[in-house]
Amino acid sequence: MDSPQFVVANNSSFASVQVSSWGEFVAVVETHFLDWSEYIYRGQRDAQWPLRSKFDREFVRAQSDPQNSLDAREVVLHRQLERFQRSCVGRRGHAPRNLSHDEWWSLGQHFGLATPLLDWTRSPYIACFFAMQKTGQSKSGQCAVWAFSHIGFREILMNMPKNYEVAEELLPTVELLEPLIDENCRQLNQNGLFTRTPNGEDIEGFIRKHIELRGMSPVLYRIDIPECLREAFLRHLEAMNVHAGSLFPDISGAAELCNRGLERESSDVLWKQQPDFIRRMLNNSSCHE
Repeated sequence: MDSPQFVVANNSSFASVQVSSWGEFVAVVETHFLDWSEYIYRGQRDAQWPLRSKFDREFVRAQSDPQNSLDAREVVLHRQLERFQRSCVGRRGHAPRNLSHDEWWSLGQHFGLATPLLDWTRSPYIACFFAMQKTGQSKSGQCAVWAFSHIGFREILMNMPKNYEVAEELLPTVELLEPLIDENCRQLNQNGLFTRTPNGEDIEGFIRKHIELRGMSPVLYRIDIPECLREAFLRHLEAMNVHAGSLFPDISGAAELCNRGLERESSDVLWKQQPDFIRRMLNNSSCHE
């Protein structure tokens, strides 16, 4: 199957493509990304959501209220981390080791804490699962799998002409973090890692602000998937052993896997009524001798 082609809209910081089937999604992934280990992936339930951390989404929302006078972002972040550390006392097993701030944030991130980190994975199929995981309609009617080349981003950033001298370590950048700790099996199962932007900016806006992209290949891509394809995509992913039971190695994962089984009980009835399913059964010409 030919792969649909990415398009870069005017003034856009990323390239996008629309797929209309599982086969087209696989063709895009295999044509553009699988042979290049530099890419990381993120799935989002709504294609229009910005690539911004949960903490910063909440912080920006609170700031937009004229009656809400918040402290500086770093002050609020510090309090959030201290709250989480205190709340984890007695919950990390016997004699837990000390964690760095990044390790605390990564632990909290995988258990629902609002952190300044943004989840990514090295697998486009795991990212696709997270784009499709939850029920309920998105405002845009499109889910999205994002692909980001952090290596390409850094190369362009470092080689841009500058009118001033600045040390490399002081350049504003999108940080790539991969703190691994024994207490976070989810990160290992999800092949997960994180990004963090200065001041909590969304990644698209950060690239638009700091990177000169003219004449350069994109470093950020978005694959749009119509929400109506959710059931078909989840079935393909489940056949690949990409589901809540494999990605969440705890009781919550088992519960979510069972809930998906309940969802399939009703969807199976509708699935078998679809023309493609009926046509495939009727056209199966194979038989035993």
